[in-house]
Amino acid sequence: MPITIDDNDFPASYDTTLNLLQIVRSQAHLIKKITGKSSWLDYPDNNIQKILTQLESDGSQIDALIASNATNATNISNNTAAINSINSISRPRILWKPARAQNFTVGTTASTIYTITIPAGTCSVDSILNLHINVFGSNTTNTKTFLVTCNGTTITNFNLGQNTTYPYKKRIAFNGALNSPYCTAIGDGGYSTSAGSYLSAFADFSQSQTILIRGSASIANESIFINGAYLELI
Repeated sequence: MPITIDDNDFPASYDTTLNLLQIVRSQAHLIKKITGKSSWLDYPDNNIQKILTQLESDGSQIDALIASNATNATNISNNTAAINSINSISRPRILWKPARAQNFTVGTTASTIYTITIPAGTCSVDSILNLHINVFGSNTTNTKTFLVTCNGTTITNFNLGQNTTYPYKKRIAFNGALNSPYCTAIGDGGYSTSAGSYLSAFADFSQSQTILIRGSASIANESIFINGAYLELI
């Protein structure tokens, strides 16, 4: 049953025959004035064993919660591939773009103009990679060759005409799996047979891959000019 509090401010102060009940009621009244509570239905439990049992129960619930969180963390870790594929949700986005137009000196041995790294987990099976490069051959009659490779496979190889700009475009998509990419030219098929040729299964995009933009010439100290380029993921 609840404790009933005497609402008299000083019920015991004028009583010469104070007893314990009056003192308790007087103190309880002061507590009421401080706390605003007039009754308590639950008494403190002084049964140590009961308290320990409750603490053990609470501890077990905490342990179960920790174990549950650990299981969830493991499940998340085991679904790394699924998490990586979420990256594609933010598509389309630009994966690579040079800061400015630039002229490159090339020679008789092919040299790398740009290196594009595509980290593992960037692509999903429904991704498309579009590579756009405006490449310009210098105003000479010397042979100037523009090349693009991926995973060591040449996906583009054509000669630049004298004082001519080429809006080069190439597309990489996937035939149901990241290790089964296929590559085609965008638009009219490129500027030579090799520029627009169809390639397949040349790399595994579940792993990190590198695309190299390269150039060479029939003599030393020739020029290839790149005026705008980007790699787009859609």
